[in-house]
Amino acid sequence: MVAVSTDTAETHAAWIRTPRKKGGLGHMEIPMLADVTKAISAEYGTLLHEAGIALRGLFIIDPDGVLQQVTINNLPVGRSVDETLRLLQAFQFVREHGEVCPAGWTPGAPTMVASAEGSKAYFANVKDDEFNESIPALGSEGELQAAIASGKPTVVDLCVALRRVVCVRVARTDALYSPVLRPGVASVARLRRTWTA
Repeated sequence: MVAVSTDTAETHAAWIRTPRKKGGLGHMEIPMLADVTKAISAEYGTLLHEAGIALRGLFIIDPDGVLQQVTINNLPVGRSVDETLRLLQAFQFVREHGEVCPAGWTPGAPTMVASAEGSKAYFANVKDDEFNESIPALGSEGELQAAIASGKPTVVDLCVALRRVVCVRVARTDALYSPVLRPGVASVARLRRTWTA
């Protein structure tokens, strides 16, 4: 585990020396990397080029060097340690047991065998209200652009199979804001390149 920011090593030292109760980081048990050239932030897609700072990103990379999970938050929202630990446990479980950890899985909860029969067996025990099928699937870049251009905040969930984006589901809520998905900025092609690389 490593923490990376665009601050200098000297700034990191000052943050670590300052206790949390006084607005600092306090003692850190993980190394901190100073990305002063901003190359790492740019490579991982978190760099806001014009501002010269990075969004809050979290990347889970497995022992084989394969990127398993990405979370990128806008500046005012931090990441969840509990959710990160849950995801890490899920990826470790999958690696060890080869089964699928469904949405919201926690250690000890049912998993799913990665087959049509396994999926049917798992979902046979799921209540209908636990799975929302009312979120529309978009079939084209034009539909995605129209959803974004509507002016309402948009949440995009890519359904990826065999390293290809096979559908895009969009949900709207007035409580969310995405700095990335604005008219003229996002496209299915760009999202496909980002999430299947």
